[in-house]
Amino acid sequence: MSTKLPETKFQYVRIIPSQEGTEACTFPVETSFSEFKGPIVITGAPAAFSPTCSISHIPGYVEKLDELVKAGASQVFVVTADNPFANNAWAKKLGVKDTDKIKFITDSGAKFSQSLGYALPIGDGVYWASRYLVIAKDGEIIYKAVEEKPASEVTVSSVDNALDQLRKL
Repeated sequence: MSTKLPETKFQYVRIIPSQEGTEACTFPVETSFSEFKGPIVITGAPAAFSPTCSISHIPGYVEKLDELVKAGASQVFVVTADNPFANNAWAKKLGVKDTDKIKFITDSGAKFSQSLGYALPIGDGVYWASRYLVIAKDGEIIYKAVEEKPASEVTVSSVDNALDQLRKL
């Protein structure tokens, strides 16, 4: 039995290929999961520039983006509670040159992550996203998992698991 994706608005800052090599960026724009048909991949990350996220979790999504698209993903979302400008800088640092198929989106207050039960309370009512993977198709969650292992391990939220789940569709 599938579960509907909560309708949530997110912000992100577009990466425009013509601005490559500059510090220039655009103002944040809104997006939502409902804008995309077919399978989408959503992966949560506690914070931009955090060690595990920057070394062994999110780089795989950037490196294997073409494989994810070939496996059927219409869009890949990297979700953090960070502001959209920090996410943009992080995406650029990880080698993202265009936000056409991968978007580093801001889950303000980690509301989306909380709705899944995948938020990390860090104190004083502040939450970060846990490290997780959600595969949805046409607004229905068809797979979701959160890391239960120590903070430095990436298993169920890995790009390889995302590819495995997409190939099962």
